[in-house]
Amino acid sequence: MMSSSGLKILTASILVGNAVAQEICKQTASLLGSMMGGGDKEDVGGVILPLSSSEVDRSFTGGRAVIYFIFLIWTFLGVGIVADRFMMAIEVITSAEKEIETKRGQKIKVRVWNATIANLSLMALGSSAPEILLAVIEIISNDFHSGSLGPSTIVGSAAFNLLVIIAICVTAIPNGETRKIAELGVYKTTAFFSVFAYIWLIIILVLITPDKVDIWEALVTFLMFPILLGLAYAADRGMFSKSSSKVQPDQHIISINGREFMAFECAEYLKNLNANSSELEASELLAQQMLSKVKPSRAQHRINAIRAMTGSKKVGRPDTKKANARSIKVLSDEESPLKKEIAMVESAHVVEELYFVSTEYAVIENEGKVTVEVMRSSDDGQVSVSFFTRDGTATSGKDFKDTRGVITFAEGQLTQTISVKIIDDEEVEEDENFYIHLDPENIIATRTNPYKVRKDGDVTCVKIIDDDEPGNIGFQNAEVTFSETGRFAELTLVRESGCIGEIACTVSTAPGDAIEGTDYEPIPEDQTKVIFCHQQLQAHVRIPLLNTQSFNKQCCFTANLTDIVGIRAEFIKDKTTCKIMICADDKMKNIIDNVTRIVAEDMDQFQVGHETWPEQFKNAVVMEDEDDGSILGTFLHFLSLPWKVLFAFIPPTSYCGGWLCFCISLFFIGVVSALIGDLAGIFGCLLPLNPAVTAITFVALGTSLPDTFASKAAALADDTADSSVGNVTGSNSVNVFLGLGLPWTIAAIYWEMEGANDDWVERYGDLYNYPKGFIVPSAGLWQSVLVFTACALQCLGVLYYRRVTYGAELGGPPGPAKWAAAYFIFLWFVYVFLSALGSYEVI
Repeated sequence: MMSSSGLKILTASILVGNAVAQEICKQTASLLGSMMGGGDKEDVGGVILPLSSSEVDRSFTGGRAVIYFIFLIWTFLGVGIVADRFMMAIEVITSAEKEIETKRGQKIKVRVWNATIANLSLMALGSSAPEILLAVIEIISNDFHSGSLGPSTIVGSAAFNLLVIIAICVTAIPNGETRKIAELGVYKTTAFFSVFAYIWLIIILVLITPDKVDIWEALVTFLMFPILLGLAYAADRGMFSKSSSKVQPDQHIISINGREFMAFECAEYLKNLNANSSELEASELLAQQMLSKVKPSRAQHRINAIRAMTGSKKVGRPDTKKANARSIKVLSDEESPLKKEIAMVESAHVVEELYFVSTEYAVIENEGKVTVEVMRSSDDGQVSVSFFTRDGTATSGKDFKDTRGVITFAEGQLTQTISVKIIDDEEVEEDENFYIHLDPENIIATRTNPYKVRKDGDVTCVKIIDDDEPGNIGFQNAEVTFSETGRFAELTLVRESGCIGEIACTVSTAPGDAIEGTDYEPIPEDQTKVIFCHQQLQAHVRIPLLNTQSFNKQCCFTANLTDIVGIRAEFIKDKTTCKIMICADDKMKNIIDNVTRIVAEDMDQFQVGHETWPEQFKNAVVMEDEDDGSILGTFLHFLSLPWKVLFAFIPPTSYCGGWLCFCISLFFIGVVSALIGDLAGIFGCLLPLNPAVTAITFVALGTSLPDTFASKAAALADDTADSSVGNVTGSNSVNVFLGLGLPWTIAAIYWEMEGANDDWVERYGDLYNYPKGFIVPSAGLWQSVLVFTACALQCLGVLYYRRVTYGAELGGPPGPAKWAAAYFIFLWFVYVFLSALGSYEVI
């Protein structure tokens, strides 16, 4: 719902717009009058241009009608261009992000505006602003009396949107393709209200209080707007159905114009593409794959529709063909930075490594010796390395034999072993340890590349376990980390201070911020008991992990040891609990971080609303490159140039988060809408046409033309029909709730406070039995609404039939699609014809 401060800004903008537009229109009328010469005069009376008998000449009516018609078309261009600026502000506002912290402590950025709320509020306002402001201006400028132009334009625009635009979208889909509504819950809500809104008009204007709107009726009309938003939001969140989206915000790796990409999508794409791709190659290719799926927003579709009509530079996603070509070039061009980086890595001077396979070994005292394994990173050539032992808690000569020597790896040999003698005794003692070292200063290699001892593999610890006690058991590590892409978390249990006999214990899990059944599964019942056999020093337990396909996952749970069984066996102090961390895969995270960077760099230049003030004036004057050779493009550019330059004075969207541009653009829309109302009224008078007929035809068509191109572009570019069809039903609902609910509320309150003054008595005193109130003559209007309602129900019925029969609302077999479109167009002509008869009181 609009706040009180927002309402004040809106009203102030309209009042100032009235004054400015009135002066503009007076000067225009004077100019046109002087152009056409004298003759008989007649008082016409526009919406905000009250032309007197000295200003309108009824002679040369045909020529004057042509002049006014040309100016009317020109103002349609103007309102479309300023709506372009308005939609840019809305795009910036609704794209605002905030940082939130998930239940798992992750900080992520999400959109402030819910997509459904944005589409039905600001986006719908931007799409229907001319019609809505025309109705508001007409009320205020007509001394709070109802006029026929505003309401008729709203109904006529709704008819054109639903019947003509959807007819075009049905046939615009290429052969063999379809577009189906995906968000069915939201569509059902907006479709219901798009019909009920107009039925409600008949209820209040014909049944409850004929030809009069009470305050409560106007308020209910206006308040249906937030009710619509609430119900649509509930449908979007799956509150009316058992199924809802299982994808959480922290699972998205990046969001571009509403298209969200997830880690598992990236992984699957890379697996299918090339299993041997390096991280750099994978990042570049995946970025291009993501860019190829970017969908322009509803605002971008409408902005591009206007700019196509005026020869201006379009906005939106990068050229997919160029992006793919760049990707191929990056991977094939020897001069590309990616190829150079790969070549540098491949040609770098390689240093091979030597290291112990394990940094810890255990041996039972009575085994006599311990054997440890050493490995090297390449099996090329021959290499030798020295080793030596060092005392720990175990003493050489008493617990083990001091050993020094050299091990040699032959050509093709990757591993070598070192053996150390263990000395057994009869004493009962604690476990002891000693160390074996590789000497980094004594390496001899018979090949070009040098060798070194790996820093974290140059020493191994050997634990000597006393064999005279059953021992104690516990977890080897108090905290371990596993990737969620692994199938299991494998925990190691160790036995210390003895190994005689059999002992056992029970392992159980306890959730932390990792949830059982979501992030991991319980240990199978037959595996919860861990048994150490005689002289067994280690055991393992595996906990199944679940891949939630999360990008920044970081959560934990614990494993606990209980119920030890065995004579004199105990748990190792402080090792009965193990904290298990689950995190995202590091390699995938690196790839996706690179993808995010690449895509962000490519998308920056295609974002809406990043122009500076000088750039606005430059783009207003300079044509788009692809239109330089087009005669039509050049003509449209220069025809709309005055409007472009005028509206370049609107502040850029970078100020105040887009809100300053929003308010100033709304003011200019009010000015141009007022001019449209005047010119349409005068044009209809000169033909002559009833103002209602002018509204449902010329004005409705002119204000809806940008939406026609935008919806067609959305139908072709998107893989669903939500933007093209859903926007129509949403806008038609908002038109009534805002376009009529707001001005009618203002007027109803005004007349309730003002009472029946002389002007009111003169207008309505002899026609109605009401003592006072806001009068809205329903003659002509209710017929138009009734016909539209009947046509709308048929249109929605056909769309449902197409979904059931052909699997989608748009596209499908060419024959049925053309028949459906033809039927919709036929319904529109029926609507115009019957509504015109109603306005002339023929029916």
